[in-house]
Amino acid sequence: MNTLAILIVSLIVSVLLVLYLITSLFLTRRLIKRMNLTDVESAKELLAALKKSNKQLDEEIKAKRAEIEEWVNNQKKQYEANTAVRTANVRQLDDQVKQLTVIKQVMDAEIAATTPKLTRMRELYTAIEHAVELFHTAKIPQTYHRPLTEGELKDLDSITPSVRVRMKCMNCQQLRLEFEENLRQIDDLFATYQGRYTSKTSQSMYQLMLLALRAELQNALSNIKFGEIDNTLDLVREIVLKYVAIVSESNQSIAGTMRKFIGELEHLFLNAVHIESTYQVRREQMRQQQFALKQKMREETEEHARLQEQDKLVALDEKRSRDELATLESALAIEPPNSLKASLIVNRMGKLQEQLGQLQKRHTEIMRLQQGRSGYVYILSNKGVYGEQVFKIGLTKRLDPQEQVDEIGRLGVPFAYDVHSFLFSTDAVSLVEALHARLHQNRVNRLDYGKDFFAVRLDDLEKLVYELQPDAEFNRTMMAQEYQQSLAIAPGTLPPLSEWQAWFDDADCPDSELIGTAL
Repeated sequence: MNTLAILIVSLIVSVLLVLYLITSLFLTRRLIKRMNLTDVESAKELLAALKKSNKQLDEEIKAKRAEIEEWVNNQKKQYEANTAVRTANVRQLDDQVKQLTVIKQVMDAEIAATTPKLTRMRELYTAIEHAVELFHTAKIPQTYHRPLTEGELKDLDSITPSVRVRMKCMNCQQLRLEFEENLRQIDDLFATYQGRYTSKTSQSMYQLMLLALRAELQNALSNIKFGEIDNTLDLVREIVLKYVAIVSESNQSIAGTMRKFIGELEHLFLNAVHIESTYQVRREQMRQQQFALKQKMREETEEHARLQEQDKLVALDEKRSRDELATLESALAIEPPNSLKASLIVNRMGKLQEQLGQLQKRHTEIMRLQQGRSGYVYILSNKGVYGEQVFKIGLTKRLDPQEQVDEIGRLGVPFAYDVHSFLFSTDAVSLVEALHARLHQNRVNRLDYGKDFFAVRLDDLEKLVYELQPDAEFNRTMMAQEYQQSLAIAPGTLPPLSEWQAWFDDADCPDSELIGTAL
């Protein structure tokens, strides 16, 4: 069976091979016929022609390749040349940028130097505009005046020294520079007006006028006090009007320019008042801050002494407990183990051990508060006194912060404070400083930073507290119990004072006698 299959397969392969040969022969003859090849010679000729054609194509390809390579090289050279040009342009632009940077620095320096000049020119323009508006409207007749004698001129030179105002603002560097600049503008203004005249008499009159006005300014500024700037400004204006009236009735040949001169001086004198007043304000702020610092140091000293006293009491209680515990241990040693007295001694010793543990915790707490930074930050409100959007934020190092609140409530306020939060922190100093810094622009007293009252919405304050101390407790309720109860009592309905006193005398409370004595 296998042999038969092999024979069949061999037969099929032979048939396929014969068919392949016939097909190849047929296609070859067809191709020869298509190429018009009738014999071997014609085939050779055709082959020679094809070789020649291929050789020509190879030469053309080589020529094209050479042409392409030449074009590529040219393009490469052109690209390199363009790159070199661009690089040179970039370097040139960098050099120009550097030059422009230098020019800019020079111009910035010129701007910095010119800005003060422009400021002075603006001040001078304002002064001139002010003088023209107030003093350049009258018609001055050109009349003759008697010239001063040589003796009068000599006396004038002897009594007109250069007056330089020395004020308290000179103690502050910034204000001193501003004040000296203001004096320099006064001198420049004087030199400008005095230079308009060649007559020594006219120049001397300007010297006398400037001397008198500076003396008046010295007097006005030396008496200025904190909060009285408006009075001093009014005084300077009255002085100017007085001298304008004086020059209007004197030498009419220079009265017009003299009045303009005084008018421009008024602006500079008022500016001097503002500078000195600024110093007074800063001095008051510094005084308040120093007072607050001294008060804080005094409170810290008192608090430290209070903590030391408490620590002494804790140490005394601890010593008593340990002495009693030692006595009980000696008594227990001689008692039968199962006796009633022994059980009582053991019970008492357990209570003493517990008491010693509490005393030790209290001692640790006191030591931690004495380190200087641990404490409680309190947030208080007093609706009856300050309204609903003013809060007091301070720091206490007492073991019971409510004692501090009660003490604050007894100092000059009609109603007790409400506590919104006690924030304990091992670094309470940094915590209260952070709160004060965030609320700095909300200070109620913008002069004395030691008074820690801030105007802020309750929602914003609560958000800030949780931001700085997420685990804090914040009470939003503003009870104002004493204030609300006081509002509920109509005016004129209070009982007589004697009845109120008798009620406390009869009351069964430990504070009745103290309250009665206070009244």
